[in-house]
Amino acid sequence: MLIPFSPYAPAAFPWNRRLADAANSSCSNEAGPKDLSRLLALPLPSPGHPGTCLSAPRGGLSLVQGVHFHQWDADGVLCRHLLLEEGSDAAPHWGPALWLTDERAAFVSPRIIQVLDHEGHLRRLSTSQEGDFHCTSGLAASQDGRLLVFSGAGDLHVLFHQDFLSLRLSFRRDGQFTDAGPPLHAPTLYRDGRMVLQHELGCLCCSAMGEVEWWFPGGDLVHPPVLNREECCGFLDASGRTIFVDPAGTPVNEIAEPLLLAARPRGGWIALAEDALLALDRDGDLLWRLPITSAGLPPVVDGRGWIWLVDADLCLHQISPQGGMRHRVSLPCRPGLLALTSPGRLALSLGHEVWLFGQG
Repeated sequence: MLIPFSPYAPAAFPWNRRLADAANSSCSNEAGPKDLSRLLALPLPSPGHPGTCLSAPRGGLSLVQGVHFHQWDADGVLCRHLLLEEGSDAAPHWGPALWLTDERAAFVSPRIIQVLDHEGHLRRLSTSQEGDFHCTSGLAASQDGRLLVFSGAGDLHVLFHQDFLSLRLSFRRDGQFTDAGPPLHAPTLYRDGRMVLQHELGCLCCSAMGEVEWWFPGGDLVHPPVLNREECCGFLDASGRTIFVDPAGTPVNEIAEPLLLAARPRGGWIALAEDALLALDRDGDLLWRLPITSAGLPPVVDGRGWIWLVDADLCLHQISPQGGMRHRVSLPCRPGLLALTSPGRLALSLGHEVWLFGQG
């Protein structure tokens, strides 16, 4: 079935799915903190499991924990605390906020997709009777204003947040998705609207109109595909290999181990293996290797090439673009995903409070 374009002109908004972008690149155009010496600890009014901090309008940051949505301004002052769903914390958890234009944000739970409007009111956008929206990584947003999320039936829900119109499209490849588990992550998006989907049957790319362009069998359901600055795609297959393909889907390289990937701002990849951090060039060849034991959290890279990651000993490291250790801070517990939330600032959630590095 064809996936229609939005009837609206492209909206210039900074989407925030997962770490910073719909390409899952874990790389920001902004510069991160110069070091890890300036720390502001923001207490949480409703402590819970660590979540993903994301940037919010005007240099602030936001966090979703369970059914709670927290938003801080640029000075670290809590300016909003909302319940996304009435009831106890035993209610289904919600995915990270997806900031749209101005003060609008979208949220997804297994049952509901809703939008926070510019007046601060929550409005329901779509409901799943089966309660099977995949909300762990939240929604994806395309340049033309579509919101995209998969359901457990393998249906791709396409929502136009401007007028609360929604469509439900069955997404299959020759009927082969029928007997397999659905994609767990929202699509990874090219700048031209093409989508990369990770499925247990393989990794595939389709056009914005839903036409399959390339396909690799044997998928990994845990890690979504990652696009770098050249829009080459890196993904894991079921055997644990990391595969690299160019924008046309032609294989460029493969590495016989699973890697957590981030984009290098000057091209290529930053890749976290079990026992080392690697820098790879555009062809996937090794530039440098830094021994470090992975905590299973992807690294974050800023626009200058500086890298932040958490090791197995729960230390936060700042690493230079050449692979040199510069600063480290011990953490009291395993954090949520790291995020560069605004120029010069790195944020992470510890469950009981948010740590904001680089605050002046």
